[in-house]
Amino acid sequence: ICNAAHDWHVHTLQQKDGLSSNNIKCMFKDSHGFMWFGTSNGLDIYDSSRIKSVNMGGVSINSIAEVGGIMYIGTEQGLFIYDSSDGILKPFEARTSYLVTISSPVTKLLATGELLMVGTYGQGFFVYDTVAGTLVQNSIGMPYITDLVRADDGSIYLSEESTGIYDVSKRGDIKSHILSRRGVSGMSIHDAELYYICRDEPDIIGLVSETEKLEKQLTLSLNDIYCMSPGRLLLSTETGLYEMDAKSFVLKPFILTGHGEDLSQRSYGEAFLDEEGTLWVASRTCGAVMISEKNNFLRDYQLPGHH
Repeated sequence: ICNAAHDWHVHTLQQKDGLSSNNIKCMFKDSHGFMWFGTSNGLDIYDSSRIKSVNMGGVSINSIAEVGGIMYIGTEQGLFIYDSSDGILKPFEARTSYLVTISSPVTKLLATGELLMVGTYGQGFFVYDTVAGTLVQNSIGMPYITDLVRADDGSIYLSEESTGIYDVSKRGDIKSHILSRRGVSGMSIHDAELYYICRDEPDIIGLVSETEKLEKQLTLSLNDIYCMSPGRLLLSTETGLYEMDAKSFVLKPFILTGHGEDLSQRSYGEAFLDEEGTLWVASRTCGAVMISEKNNFLRDYQLPGHH
């Protein structure tokens, strides 16, 4: 993409366009094709032409997931549920068998079938069965969850701030401790190769697979990592985006321009490539960045809550 920028449409969505904040913390594309943006100041929904803001009292949103048409919103103040059919937002009130509720900041949500995995900063992780309505907690020795990712084969990996990376079952059982490492803050997986970043001095990028473990120190302040395709990694940093060869760990800048504005030297976070080939990148300072050949959004759906 960076070598053929002229072939791509680069578009930004910012506070001036209706977003709650230019600091995008997380993004999610739902089953109807709507884009959801979690910001440092609330929640926004976008249908390619309009932005609807959901009143959450200015709370910071960290992660979004969908199970059975219901949206789950992970925030600094716990977990919330949003029903798109009626536009009603309510706190998540399920309790474990020990009457524990999710009261800590939610760091990451991961939906797998009818189950929702909830990573928190302080209470470990929870598994919520959306059909049975049961909630189970696992916090023994791993209270500070930083990320949850799922591989194409269904394998699930969890990173914890002080102990490293674990292979877990979809029911939340720890299968193995695959990497003992402090400071793991993000992961991405492709073809059984798990890449991770560590916020350290200096920051570190690493690889864990069945055959090898590699690490490289970088003179960059890393925020997130995303596997764009086999052999290609996208690194989000405090000073721009970088493309990295997954084997050699060789870096090159990922050049972005949009509306005559240089978007390269900005702070970036989460990124993902949707099923239509659009690359979405969350900026910490200039909103959401969309990189595509054309606008592929579904235009024949109505925004939730609009009638």
